[in-house]
Amino acid sequence: MLEQLPTELVLAIFCEAAEIFVVCDRQSALAIALTSALAYNNIRSILLRRVILNNSNKDAIKELLQHAVSSAMILDLTLASDWNPPSAIFCNLTGLRCLRGYDTDIISAIAGLPSSGLASLFKIQTWAPSPLPVVPPSITHVSPYNIDVGDPPLDYLIEWLNSTPALTHLGCEFVSRGDNLLAEDLTPQKLMDGLDAVFHAGGQRLSEVSIRLCGEGFTAPSNWARYVEALRGAEWAYRLRLWRDPRDFSNPTTDLEASIDDSFLGVDLWSEARPLEAFISDQADERGA
Repeated sequence: MLEQLPTELVLAIFCEAAEIFVVCDRQSALAIALTSALAYNNIRSILLRRVILNNSNKDAIKELLQHAVSSAMILDLTLASDWNPPSAIFCNLTGLRCLRGYDTDIISAIAGLPSSGLASLFKIQTWAPSPLPVVPPSITHVSPYNIDVGDPPLDYLIEWLNSTPALTHLGCEFVSRGDNLLAEDLTPQKLMDGLDAVFHAGGQRLSEVSIRLCGEGFTAPSNWARYVEALRGAEWAYRLRLWRDPRDFSNPTTDLEASIDDSFLGVDLWSEARPLEAFISDQADERGA
């Protein structure tokens, strides 16, 4: 039946199917691309839009990054391997919008990116680096992962604010699990104090701060209510967004695997966080029920 349709229509159908399958069934998207050279050329940008570099594919991705045309199609790159690549290998990522780093040298990747090609929306999730990576001055969105709360709390976010003039959106993810009980350190008062300092340092330039809290210590109903109650009266509460992530990660491996899966699906702090006002309304509805 397909051979009776105009080529342009067949390609449009292939592209539409690839858009759907590339997230939920990547093997089917690859099968569509392999039907012909023409199909591959039209679908290649869909397949390369979001790339995850891990230990099993790092050789193939390393080769891919050396091709300027293919590399320019990568908009979202996740580094999730134990390979610490040289900075120069990232020089062809001229269209990159989002970079995430898990257990890898994200500082090297940042240093190798072509500054002239950076898009305005550029997100970085870091896997507890020390020291903090220096991000390019054009960056607007930054989100670290499970860095120590700090004393004073969240002071590393202020470091980024002071050194990155275009920064308007800050995020931070805290996952309390068996080996890392962040809920004991990040008390509601500490989170309140840290965010108060961050918003005052950023002034009106800081449009939004998004926080992901994951783990029973944060998300159990009674615990969660304490965080919402502590934050609700702040003058900057309307600029705060929260992600109440109910998943239970018992160890770093499951946490990392879930984070990589999220990256592939396009799920992250920026897509999942909701305004604080929404959680205040939810609690009011629960009390009234």
